[in-house]
Amino acid sequence: MLSENNISQKNLHQMGKKDPDVKIAKHQLTDQSELDVLEEKLKMGRILFVKTKEFFARHEDNIVLLKDSFNRLRETCEKLGGSMARVDEDILVLSPFKNVQFY
Repeated sequence: MLSENNISQKNLHQMGKKDPDVKIAKHQLTDQSELDVLEEKLKMGRILFVKTKEFFARHEDNIVLLKDSFNRLRETCEKLGGSMARVDEDILVLSPFKNVQFY
């Protein structure tokens, strides 16, 4: 079993950093206007867990808006070198980092 210390020291050495500044945040997405906030947090280097249940409920009759909103988030992640994945029915995880990819 790998210890947290072994993992962090090895990965940090490979990345050429001694003290990573990775922040993980959660966010409740309720309105399309909040996409700007999420994009800014990604650009600041935040990994985000986004609850989407309320957003889906509010916009369930507008499939185009839902698709455009999630494409916008995915494109932002990809432009930063990261990725996006659904980890639960109503939770997305977004990463701006190349070394944190979801499949």
